Amino acid sequence: MRVPRAILGVCILSIAAFAQTRDTGRGHTPMSGLRITIQDADTGQTTRAAVCIQGPDGKAVVPEDRLAVFPLPHKRGSRVHREFRVGLHTVPCTFFASDGEFEVDVPAGTYTIFASKGLEYRPAQEEVDVQADGIERTYRLARWINMKELGWYSFDEHIHGDANEVAPWLDACDLNAACVFSYWNHNKWDPLRPEAHTFEQTPPPAISSMNQEVERHNDLFGAIHLSNMKRFIPYDPAPANFIYIEQARQQGATIGYAGLKGLTEFAVDMALGLLDYWCHSGNNPLYYHALNAGFKLPIGDGSRCGVSNLIYGNQRNYVKVDGELTYDSLFDAVRNGRTFKTTGAMVFLKINGRDIGDTIRVSADTTSVDVDLTARFVRPLNQVTIVRNGEVAKVVPVEQGQTEVRFEGSVDLPESSWFNVSVNPGNAQTSPIYVLRGDEPICVRESVEALLKLVEEFATTVGPKLTADERGTVARAKQVYIDKLKP
Repeated sequence: MRVPRAILGVCILSIAAFAQTRDTGRGHTPMSGLRITIQDADTGQTTRAAVCIQGPDGKAVVPEDRLAVFPLPHKRGSRVHREFRVGLHTVPCTFFASDGEFEVDVPAGTYTIFASKGLEYRPAQEEVDVQADGIERTYRLARWINMKELGWYSFDEHIHGDANEVAPWLDACDLNAACVFSYWNHNKWDPLRPEAHTFEQTPPPAISSMNQEVERHNDLFGAIHLSNMKRFIPYDPAPANFIYIEQARQQGATIGYAGLKGLTEFAVDMALGLLDYWCHSGNNPLYYHALNAGFKLPIGDGSRCGVSNLIYGNQRNYVKVDGELTYDSLFDAVRNGRTFKTTGAMVFLKINGRDIGDTIRVSADTTSVDVDLTARFVRPLNQVTIVRNGEVAKVVPVEQGQTEVRFEGSVDLPESSWFNVSVNPGNAQTSPIYVLRGDEPICVRESVEALLKLVEEFATTVGPKLTADERGTVARAKQVYIDKLKP
């Protein structure tokens, strides 16, 4: 599959001094005008963008009428930092959503301006010296790729906050859709009015805030994402996640699972067929175990903006939607595995001519598959890896300075397998393509045994708190793995 070459873009600076005399009164610091215009380089029209202005004192400059997001304090080494990750940039400053034109009065001095519009545009960064008579700047942000034209919609699966405040940020960060978690455990951002929570703008982005996260930071539960619901579920806390999940599924919700630790209940819910996708790190051994045990589990990702130091969409999904983008068609595509996650790199994969998320059946004597792979990034790549059943199947050669990598060739198929691709930098990872040889299922015994052990641990630890019916549910999950281990 051929992907158009990157659109070369430069930041064009229009410099014009203009009189901004301010009568500030005796004893006040004289103020100067800083006027900024941001344009789309392709259209020449003003465009929304995420902007950070850092003053000579290191503090952020934010116009009074703009929505701002503040970096949360976090410790790195011995120091506490307040900074945002924007693409591969670390920006120690508060961002605000600009509608493309704004003016702000500032004292004379040197200011650092950073303007970005998501992962598909090259950001602009400049240090300007503001004098008494003011200064004007025009930044033209250029795309290096247009994923929507290639059939892929950008989607931030994990945002915390008020959907009405999130809306302008999606355009500023070039997002087509967002999942806003308005209910986190017992905390609510919006009033519980269903009609206020799901709305779509034309053209997109599509936004929903009828989404709930149940998160418990321990080795038992992790976090579950209950998305596209009709009503929220009161937080108990219940002794098992599947109690929430079963209620959400009755509403037609889509279920994601996230976590970084042992997550013993993940193995239970996976066996019961309750999970639609895996959130965040695709390198977690649990995720590979689930795929190796023969389960289909797409990958998802989101910025967690509102509770993290990532700007909206800095971690995101790309979703290939059939037909018109609606919230339902978006989550249908997520459940069908038409996704890849990324912080900047873009990856396109076909196996035997089939797309990400597909299941391919081949004859029992097939020993290889044909792979067509393209990886692209705005910066030089250094690693493109094809993974088969959790192991490296092929490392694609990358030359120094290469921003686009192509591979067309065969990869061995020693058994029924799932395949995906990871790309760095830019941290991209695709959902799997599943290849079945004859009647042979995907089944790596060590992974099945690892998941069975987690179910047994869950039964021992949580079982006494469950009802008899709920313990029966855990027993059914255990039996799924026992059956998988039978010859």
